[in-house]
Amino acid sequence: MCSDSEQLALETLRMLAVQVNMASRVQVIRSYMGLCEEPEKVCDGSLRFLLRAGLIERATIEVRTAGPATKPVFVWQPDWGDPDRAELEELAESLAVRWSSPFEAVEVYIASRVAANLFGVRGAGVGRPCEWSHNFRLTEVFLHYREHSPDLLTRWVGEVAVTKWGKRVKHMKDPDAFLMDQRGQIERVIEVAGKYTADHLSDIHQHCGGEAYRRLNDLADENGADSSLHPYGRREIGYELW
Repeated sequence: MCSDSEQLALETLRMLAVQVNMASRVQVIRSYMGLCEEPEKVCDGSLRFLLRAGLIERATIEVRTAGPATKPVFVWQPDWGDPDRAELEELAESLAVRWSSPFEAVEVYIASRVAANLFGVRGAGVGRPCEWSHNFRLTEVFLHYREHSPDLLTRWVGEVAVTKWGKRVKHMKDPDAFLMDQRGQIERVIEVAGKYTADHLSDIHQHCGGEAYRRLNDLADENGADSSLHPYGRREIGYELW
């Protein structure tokens, strides 16, 4: 058992409360790989401790796995040209096929209301059934980053930790996760793509390509607020669809 198991338990709690919505035991074990000699044993100890403390809860859900998260299905960076309609329609067709696999029952762990309050984030709970497959895959994307770009995980923030602008600003999107810069502004958007239509994919592109920046600046001007304080401080933000 690794000497800093308490630190790993805390990192697991932060992952579930701030960075993703849920994780299975297997996913938590994967998050420990390379960090201790007995990841399964340490994982089980961490989960037992967090459950007893009332910081996490357990639930059984049904998800479509949609295959391994090995790379994004689409990537866009500032200064790149806008994707054309044919490209978006082709992507929409492939996404529809991807989400047609059978459902599987999975036991997952989620942050409790107590944990959400400790971290100062919105809500807790397993969410709606229509979100389960989506949220489970987001954890797979997080683990891909954990394996291939671990230095970026300290900058990974889930949507629960960012103001839900979609409830305040008309047509505003609320993506799944973000990589934040040192000023607390969004540098990259990470979105798990469901059965999205070409129109929906276009809306996401417009959101990251300048619409979010414009809408929040307009809102700040209306309220007499400092527009530099909102998280969409960059006119164009790169994004990944997984």
